[in-house]
Formats: sequence, C-alpha cells, structure tokens
Amino acid sequence: ISSQCYQQTSFYLLLQRLSLLQKTSVSIATYYDAQFGVGHNGLFGLNKVNKMIRLKSFYAMKAFGHLYCLGNSASIICDQGVYGCAAINDNEAAVLLVNCCGSEECIKTNISGLFDTNVSVTTYSLDEENNLEAVKFEKISSEKLVLYNTLKENTVVLIKIKKRP
Repeated sequence: ISSQCYQQTSFYLLLQRLSLLQKTSVSIATYYDAQFGVGHNGLFGLNKVNKMIRLKSFYAMKAFGHLYCLGNSASIICDQGVYGCAAINDNEAAVLLVNCCGSEECIKTNISGLFDTNVSVTTYSLDEENNLEAVKFEKISSEKLVLYNTLKENTVVLIKIKKRP
C-alpha cells in the first residue's frame, strides 16, 4: 500500500458513518479491518521506502476517539451534506464536522450552553494535506461561540474548546 494511493479518500466516510450512528440506538460498532496492509480504508500502510505509516483512517479514528474520551455526547444539528457529532466534559468540549457535500463549504458553527467563561478554540484538519494538524487557534471571551471554517470537499475538522482561567 502506498501513501500516494488515495484509497485513503474514504476516511471522511468512516467519520460520516460514526457520526450518523451517534443518533441511533446502536450501542456498539466494530471496525474491520485495522490490520496492517489492508487494501481498503486500513489504518496503516507502507510509504515508498517500505516504512510503516499511519493512513488517513487512523487519524479519523483518533479524532473520533477524542470525542469518546470526553465522555458525554452533546447535541448537534448539521445541514445536508455536512455530518457531525459533539462531546463535552467539565472543562472541554469538541465538535467533529465532516464535509461530504462534494464541494467546498463555509461552515458556520454556533455553539452555546457550554461554559460561562473564556475559552481557547483549536481547529484541527484532516484532509489531503493535513493529518489532524492544528490549523487555527483562537482565544474567545464569550458564552456563545460563532466559528467559521472553510471545509474543502471530503474534509474533516475537529474543533476542541477548552476552558481558560
């Protein structure tokens, strides 16, 4: 499996389906197949010099795992073609957005009812160029957050919100 082989394009579909499952009565789901060298949507592959690398699906699972670790699901409503899920604990919240629209979209995210204090917001991108790297950092002093992110086609954004002293 080559890192240039963009069988990795299905990473956003993986997160789309995980987001959709959050709104159902499904209590457990299994991911097949996470073993090394799987030809479709695997987690690991080889680069041009036969060194093991993490594929895009690995980072998709990592993003979803961050929400899972927060412990409490939060309500989220998305427009058609954009999928998402959210989670919260006492000091942190996160929103995962997946653009399956087939085109670049400017996403307006209204977040309310989280914390009544100052927050820091870090946006991470998972796309053809980024492997869940931080692409934007903001310090905001407001109870109601309005965030704008441009999501390219087939892109995932993880927005982490943390309380600040």
